[in-house]
Amino acid sequence: MSEPDAVEVELREKVEKFRATGEKPDLEVLYELASHCIDKNRPEESIEFLLESIAIDRNWDQGKAHKLLTNLLKKLGSSNELAQKARKTLSKLLF
Repeated sequence: MSEPDAVEVELREKVEKFRATGEKPDLEVLYELASHCIDKNRPEESIEFLLESIAIDRNWDQGKAHKLLTNLLKKLGSSNELAQKARKTLSKLLF
């Protein structure tokens, strides 16, 4: 696993600042952090951030987080345990 770079550290700090104040994180920040984790080959973390974003507002920016999550799950494949668990969680959020 790769170490967090300056961009990731900054994004994580923003998310934690929202959480510390009890506010919902900025969805764009969650999306950027998820994208960054995908780029760093850390799908589990990315899935967590995307599911959190979808739970807050599944229609945000025309379903942007949902689309990224769907693409990630396709790349992981239907037999991937992480993808299977994420699909179940996503189904609960959507239905």
